[in-house]
Amino acid sequence: MNRLPLWDESILLVRARSPREATKKAASLGRSLEHSYKNSLGELVRWVFVRTLDVELLVDQSLAHGTEVFSRLIRRKRGYQGE
Repeated sequence: MNRLPLWDESILLVRARSPREATKKAASLGRSLEHSYKNSLGELVRWVFVRTLDVELLVDQSLAHGTEVFSRLIRRKRGYQGE
């Protein structure tokens, strides 16, 4: 069994008036998605918000707040380091 930590990098949309507001909203949204559960082996699995890596402006106004537009799972020995 692979015991390396598994990291989920997600890109979510937030509606904000400035990069600073977007960063705050992203952190709040990330924390609201944290959860824990026991897997099929009875081991505790925790999804924890670590940090907002970047904020980018999107010009399409039809996208909704909180919409996930990208996600990937990453295994690393020393924790998530962002790329």
